[in-house]
Amino acid sequence: MDLFFNAGVFMSLFDQEREPGLLSDEQLFRRIPLAYSALLVGVTALAWLLDGIDVADVRRGIGVGALTGATFAVMGVVFLWTAIEMTGVFVLAGSLVVIAEYAAAGWVLSAFRDIPNAALLTRRILLIALLFALAGMFIQNLQG
Repeated sequence: MDLFFNAGVFMSLFDQEREPGLLSDEQLFRRIPLAYSALLVGVTALAWLLDGIDVADVRRGIGVGALTGATFAVMGVVFLWTAIEMTGVFVLAGSLVVIAEYAAAGWVLSAFRDIPNAALLTRRILLIALLFALAGMFIQNLQG
C-alpha cells in the first residue's frame, strides 16, 4: 500500500519546491528503511493490541487498525509541525496513508484469527499486495 500511495497517488507531493521542508530525494531514499522499521514496530503494537482486546472480527479489526493509524498520524503530524513547515495537503495525504495502512494491517491481523484457512488467506493478501504495488508503479509512470 505504501508504494501505491507514496510512489504513485501522492508522488507529486514529494517535490522539494512544493514542500520546502522535505529532504533531498537521495536523503529521503536512504531513510526509507527506517520508516519501514517504524511501521513494523507500529504494526507489532497493533497486533499486540488486537490480541489483548481479543479482536477476531474483520470489521472490528479494520476499525481498531484505522483508529490506531489515526492516533499515530495525529501524533506524527504534531511532532513534525513543531519542527518543520508542511502544507495542509501534505499533512492530509500523509495522515490518510497512515490510517489506510493501519486499517489494512488490522484487517489482515484480525482475518488470520477469523478465517480458518490461513494458506488461502495468505495467497489472497499477497495477491492484493502485488496488485497495490503494480497499481502504484502504473500511476507513477503515468505521472512522469
